Amino acid sequence: MPDHTVLLNYNGATFTPAPNPIRVKAGQTIHFRLGEGPAGGQIRITFNNPAFFSAPAFHTGDPDIRVAAAPAATTYHCELLLNGQLVAQSSEGAGGDIVPDSTT
Repeated sequence: MPDHTVLLNYNGATFTPAPNPIRVKAGQTIHFRLGEGPAGGQIRITFNNPAFFSAPAFHTGDPDIRVAAAPAATTYHCELLLNGQLVAQSSEGAGGDIVPDSTT
């Protein structure tokens, strides 16, 4: 089970990740999935600072993303695909936020 599950909700115009921001520590895992959105929709997440993560991107059906190193504050870009075709994406810098979890 992942440490963090992020629902990406698409209302026909914008993406809203929940929760946002994601507060993470090195070694934790993140799972992304489509919440509200079109039936059959798939998501693609691209990390703006991929060195912090086990993969530079996440696609629906991929294994959970592992936080490989203690991250600095960073963002990710969201895309929605239907039948393999890109139909929507977050505006640059408006996908979601990932920040270090400073709790012990």
